[in-house]
Amino acid sequence: DCGLAGWDSTTNICWRCRADKDALLHIDAHMDGRYDHEEHLALAHADGRLGRVWRLPMLHLHCMRLDWLHVMDKGVTAFFLAGFFVLLLTLPQYGENEDVRLLNLWRQLSLYYIGNAVTDRISTLKKTMLYSKGKPELTFSGAEIRHLVPFAVLVVNAWALEGISQELLHARAAVLAL
Repeated sequence: DCGLAGWDSTTNICWRCRADKDALLHIDAHMDGRYDHEEHLALAHADGRLGRVWRLPMLHLHCMRLDWLHVMDKGVTAFFLAGFFVLLLTLPQYGENEDVRLLNLWRQLSLYYIGNAVTDRISTLKKTMLYSKGKPELTFSGAEIRHLVPFAVLVVNAWALEGISQELLHARAAVLAL
């Protein structure tokens, strides 16, 4: 364990900058300054997460890299798509109640999988699969999450834009930005 800061940290959420959970409300939180190597080690030590890996000679903070799988597929995309699916479960065009909407969403996703020869599929879709610790988040594999992005694009592209609510217009724009 290299002891890099994350969401479980008590001091900051990023191992490169001074952003904390409160600062996330401000778009420029990451611009408030970067940690240098010594500051990072001091914070990790204060947070009780200074890993043994830092004893390696020549290891420096700038050697650490973010990986796409955890930052995007299992991070931002997992949170966003969970919220998007929860939003879909509120739409009357999917059915008369949430159970019917979930079943119809699953049917639509299954047809997408078959029609696009997707191999990394979720095996079923239950409401509990859209939450982690009471908040929207998909806990599927990175590949399963990645293959849900084109499905979400197909869903929003099928929406009739006349008379659509602002919330759905924003959701559509966000999906298309993925």
